[in-house]
Order: sequence, then C-alpha cells, then structure tokens
Amino acid sequence: MDKFDEYKKEIEANNKDYMTLCVGDDVFLQNGNNTSERKAPKGYSWIDYWRAMSDNHNSRLECSSCGKMIFADGVPPMMTTMYSMMGFDEKEHIAVGGHLFVKDPQSHDYSGGFYIAPLCPKCNGQQGKNINIKKGTVLCKEVTDDL
Repeated sequence: MDKFDEYKKEIEANNKDYMTLCVGDDVFLQNGNNTSERKAPKGYSWIDYWRAMSDNHNSRLECSSCGKMIFADGVPPMMTTMYSMMGFDEKEHIAVGGHLFVKDPQSHDYSGGFYIAPLCPKCNGQQGKNINIKKGTVLCKEVTDDL
C-alpha cells in the first residue's frame, strides 16, 4: 500500500459522506473563487489529494478543462527542454487541484459543493468563471477537516 492508498483509506474512514463523481458529458462548472486558504487534510496538496482519492497516482495528467498535458510532480527534464525550445512556459504545465463548484442536484444521489479536479494554472486562474470540464473527468468531493 503506497502513501496515496493509505491517505485515501483514512479520508474515507473519517468522512462517511465522501464521494467521487465522473463527468458524463462536457459540462460547465464554476471555478472556485477565493479558495487558496482552503487546505487539504494532512498537509497534502490538492492535486495529491485528487490523485489519492481518484486512484490515479500518475504524475502526467491532463487539464480537465483545456486538455493540456500537466504534471503533478514537476515537469520532467526532457519536457522542460522541449517546452523551452518551443517557447512555452513550463510553469503552465504544472498540475494544480482546482476547486469546482457543483450545484445541489435536483434528482441525483450526490451532494453539491466543491469538488477537486486537475487543472493547469491558466484554467485554474479563471476564478469565479464557468469553465468547460471534459467528459470523463473524475471529480473528488472536497474534504477540509484535518484528520
């Protein structure tokens, strides 16, 4: 069992109402506004929280909004070189855990509130705006209580 598996097990044990959603079709969700003070349990980053709770422990991810390749553990040296040659800013390829607001549903078995999904810095910077979230995106219910 790795650190992500242990973390997930602890979160689920202490939060019986925890849930994960999968986006069925492209959807517009509001990107959270003023969420930088919100902290994931146990000092984890929000992107590592998402990796643990979604069971996707990969560093290489895709932005849930624009589809850009992003990296949770830093941009690999080969990609840094390539981005530099192409004139891209490697910082725009760092994965962050974005807070997306899901409204309370009318007829579903999930609760509304903030959910976490991987975003690139540019998409995450569109705070308070509705952004497109791609079909197949896994949304992990935000849990902020320290365990």
